[in-house]
Amino acid sequence: MRTRFKIALSFCAFALLLFGPLVGCEKLNLSKLPTSAESLIGSVTENVEVPPKVLDTLSSEAVEFQLKTYKDNQQIVTLKKVEEIYESLVQAAKRSDQFSEVANAFDWQLAVIADKEKQKNAYAVPGGRVVVHKGIFSIAKHRAGLAAVLGHEIAHSLARHAGKRMNKKVMTAITSGIVAGGGTGAGVSFTDLDPKAKAAMIAGLGLSAGVAGYAGADYVFQPDMEFEADKEALFLAADAGYDPTLVLTFWQNLTTQKVKANKDYQFLKLHPVGEDRLKALLQHREQAEETYENARKEGRDRNSSDPLPGIA
Repeated sequence: MRTRFKIALSFCAFALLLFGPLVGCEKLNLSKLPTSAESLIGSVTENVEVPPKVLDTLSSEAVEFQLKTYKDNQQIVTLKKVEEIYESLVQAAKRSDQFSEVANAFDWQLAVIADKEKQKNAYAVPGGRVVVHKGIFSIAKHRAGLAAVLGHEIAHSLARHAGKRMNKKVMTAITSGIVAGGGTGAGVSFTDLDPKAKAAMIAGLGLSAGVAGYAGADYVFQPDMEFEADKEALFLAADAGYDPTLVLTFWQNLTTQKVKANKDYQFLKLHPVGEDRLKALLQHREQAEETYENARKEGRDRNSSDPLPGIA
């Protein structure tokens, strides 16, 4: 009985740390003690969210894991123009009434990748890590286009869509991986996770669209999340000083060539575009233009049509 009591306390502490108020010690019946993380999650809910602090830590470390090969091959580059666009969007987020608290709490960091494959991709994860591949410059074309891409990813991060997207399948793998790695919840790191849990984390964060064992439903954002990210990115870009007309033109062009794009562009495998998204975004055009005009009056005009590095 003493051993079962210790196990119960261990699961209780783990559950409280990982799920907070969703699980309480008084709900763990010793006679029906969960024997695995999967059964623990299954007894709680079909849609469990990872606690923000845990997700921020694991997300940051997962990105570092993904970037290691690029760093080893010296494919992480510094591009002043890209950093200026990124920083202007971060500052807009910090000014935002809706996201200022989260934006000011994040540890914002940017990585620009010049990989030989010229991947057309960009992503941001909870906690403030943002990654962009130079290959996407050929789609974005100019400052406003890249502001649309980065703003969209930053908006996903600010709204904590990754944690909300992680379904039971992904959560089960991550939680099981923590237990298998000897973690009790405190000080959990990405390196503590077993290979299956690491794959689940990468899929859940949308860091790759080709993780074995995970289908589109495991890493593609839901339509309402995409609509929200589109909208918030439009206003972040406008407040940062980018012309909404050019931002919207970028999305229009992307929608027009979506059939070809979805085959070739990693960015669109994780964020499929469509006419419905574009129509929803166009509804906010007038308000975004007002935001942009106010930004210009305050001295924030970012030369929206200025070509990106390597784009004539």
